Amino acid sequence: MLSYQEYVKSVQQDIKEIDQLAFYESLEQPRLVIDLREPEELSNGKITGAVVIPRGMLEAKLMSLSPKDNAEDSEQWLQQQDIVLYCASGARSALSTKSLNEMGLTKVSSLVGGFNAWQKQGYPISDAS
Repeated sequence: MLSYQEYVKSVQQDIKEIDQLAFYESLEQPRLVIDLREPEELSNGKITGAVVIPRGMLEAKLMSLSPKDNAEDSEQWLQQQDIVLYCASGARSALSTKSLNEMGLTKVSSLVGGFNAWQKQGYPISDAS
């Protein structure tokens, strides 16, 4: 049996990840950024422009992000979006990236190092409210 850390590392081998600097330098590009952390983890803020959806609700709430009125249009809209997921460290976002890939979304990446690394780099943060 794999440990949690071993499993996350194996998933990271199979998904697309974006490093901190590349993401920072591309902030102006239109994309859907999703913060997967739990409400109690948001006291230090979030990456500016991110939508907060806790990891446990991602798949269920994903369609609600679409501005489209029906399921078919919403699915097409989501498939066209560049999506970046992040959590505190990058583990939950890696697992979530795999999950969204399995749902048929191919333009999804996980932010390496998550919010903790983002904050450590001194990149912009906004209030999580």
